[in-house]
Amino acid sequence: MGFSSQGVKSGKGTYVGWLALIDLYIIWIITSIPGLAIAPVMPMLLKVFPGTSELTTQMLTVAPNIAAIPFTLLGGALATRWNNMKMLYWVCIFYVISAAAFWIAPSMIVLIVLSFIIGIGAGIISPLASVFVADMFAGKQRQQQYGNASAMVNVGLMIGVIATGYMAKIDWRLPFVIYLLPVFPLLFSGSIKKYIKEPKDRHEASAAIGMNETPSPKKSMSYSQSVNIPALIKYCLFYFVITLVIGAISNYIPYLVNSSVTSGYLQAVLFFGIMISGFALNWVMRWLKHGTYVITLLAMAAGFLLIFVTSMPVIIGVGIFIACFFYGVAQPYVENKCVAISTPAAAVISLAIYSTMDSLGNVLNPFFFKYVGMLFGHTPLPDSNQAFPFVCSLIVLLICAVAVVIYKIYTGIRTREGHPVDNLPPIYREAMKNGTYNELLASQHGIDTPAPKSDMSPLQRAAATLEDAKKDLDSGLANITATIASEKEKINEVEQDILLAEINEENAAAKVKEAADLAAADAETASRHAEAAAKAAAGADAIAHPAPNASVNLSSAQKTSTESTQTSSTTSDSK
Repeated sequence: MGFSSQGVKSGKGTYVGWLALIDLYIIWIITSIPGLAIAPVMPMLLKVFPGTSELTTQMLTVAPNIAAIPFTLLGGALATRWNNMKMLYWVCIFYVISAAAFWIAPSMIVLIVLSFIIGIGAGIISPLASVFVADMFAGKQRQQQYGNASAMVNVGLMIGVIATGYMAKIDWRLPFVIYLLPVFPLLFSGSIKKYIKEPKDRHEASAAIGMNETPSPKKSMSYSQSVNIPALIKYCLFYFVITLVIGAISNYIPYLVNSSVTSGYLQAVLFFGIMISGFALNWVMRWLKHGTYVITLLAMAAGFLLIFVTSMPVIIGVGIFIACFFYGVAQPYVENKCVAISTPAAAVISLAIYSTMDSLGNVLNPFFFKYVGMLFGHTPLPDSNQAFPFVCSLIVLLICAVAVVIYKIYTGIRTREGHPVDNLPPIYREAMKNGTYNELLASQHGIDTPAPKSDMSPLQRAAATLEDAKKDLDSGLANITATIASEKEKINEVEQDILLAEINEENAAAKVKEAADLAAADAETASRHAEAAAKAAAGADAIAHPAPNASVNLSSAQKTSTESTQTSSTTSDSK
């Protein structure tokens, strides 16, 4: 999973801090809780506001999804122009103020209006939450984090349903406290801000991936050039269908089982299945490989088959788990694909369109099964056959599985004819033809490069393999040459260091010898000076303190000298 004390690996050679990751998950949960707080209090509202119809009460859960559809698209468009963090900040403030107003709402109409406003906030935040994952993670880490985010949303929903159920017993307004959850991103937005790219950064990154030249901030590409439109339609249609049918579980399971307690447990299995698949996404994808779409549709169909063939709650629970587990696999997998088929600048709009499919599927679910049932002669629930929505879901999933198989056969034929199908945006496909596609930048920004060899004929595949081998050989030779040059440079540096060391050693020895000679000369001079000083001191001492014998000898000498002088004088006189 790439966990460490620093956080979670981003897939870009860095880590995303734990506080930023928690903040990201809470932003995801914010987009999914509208309508959640209403569920436990709906029976109470019929008593709190007498004369309110059941249909009016159900509008409290439908209104947020209706509002989310247009405002998710609007949020995606605004995110390509406005500062994303400022958008998040102000929408969260708007969200919290609306949540606080639930505590003073005087009527059912006001509650419905506030639910609609909450849906607006959730709709605008939804594409931001998705693109934040694309900004913070790349490659397999990005795919896994889409799975983790989906899992954490379902963990939050399970905890929320239980918590609001208990709070509703205390006071019918208390469950609305869950709508104050956006306070957390307001307080800790700084933890995630450093990971988020703004529109200008995404536009520059989009240009850099497709061109070797330095991108201009003023240079922009049309959405049709920045996104693979056919692939986007394919992914959104797939997600809409599986969301439409999976909604049958939450909407019609209460009519299939007689016990409200059993129904509650089966609803919890729905959240649990999606949660488990989210955490295990990368592991499951290694098993599914290239058959993700077909296997997902068939597995969900098998789950719906188990739901309606028996009345045993355990078997029904197993069916719900299988269907929801593979729905939980497909949801983040397709979301990651929507990022891969778009440039960084256009990804936010692609994710907004993708997120709209979720709200659209949930809103249309009851109408779809109602009118399809009437088309085949079934009266609306609860008077009709309670298993019909699940039988209908099974048939829809099988039809879609056949359609996917036909599409794969068609793409295989196109590939054999020399027209392989890829999912790159047109701007990148053109850049690849021109040889300007920068794959290094693509990997840094998490853009999935195609695997063209899997879509080629055997001859084309062999030629491509030889070309790849030649490139690898050239790259290897270049690396070897660069390594040899680097090692030679290091050897030269070492030889120069040795030469300098020898020169420094000789200079040091000469300086030591010179210092020794000077010291010896100074010592000899000092010795002579000391000897002279000693003699001078001895003479001075002798003069200052003469010995007694010396005095007698001196007197005798003086006397002898006097006599000699006298004798000399006498001799002189005689002459």
